[in-house]
Amino acid sequence: MKCIVINEAREIVNRIEANADYISAHPEVYEITREEERIYDVGRIYLGQVFDEARRERAEKLEAFDIYKTNVLYGIETETAEEKEDIQNWYQAWLDFPETITAETYSHMVYPNTPEKIKKYVKQEDETDDIEYH
Repeated sequence: MKCIVINEAREIVNRIEANADYISAHPEVYEITREEERIYDVGRIYLGQVFDEARRERAEKLEAFDIYKTNVLYGIETETAEEKEDIQNWYQAWLDFPETITAETYSHMVYPNTPEKIKKYVKQEDETDDIEYH
């Protein structure tokens, strides 16, 4: 598999061929796709981990959004026209967020500010998906 090797400063220091066992034993080695081969050159900053973190954060927030909107649909929650507009703008900001990350901005990303009505549906780290039925 084609891979890149990064240092602590996230700079790409080498391109190598490696198997899955080698990759799993070396956290500084990342497999890259054929398309990524053109992007990741030695000496450049590797942003893959940054995008992964942003994608996880976005997925968590948009899952909360889905729960909230379902509750609005079923009348459990209500929203004013202003709240609806604010939430739609926040939602769009999350959809556009990955495109705003660059080599210059990755180290100081600011995620869109989550509206209060959505915050209560965001899973906390100690919560699990395991549900006990009695």
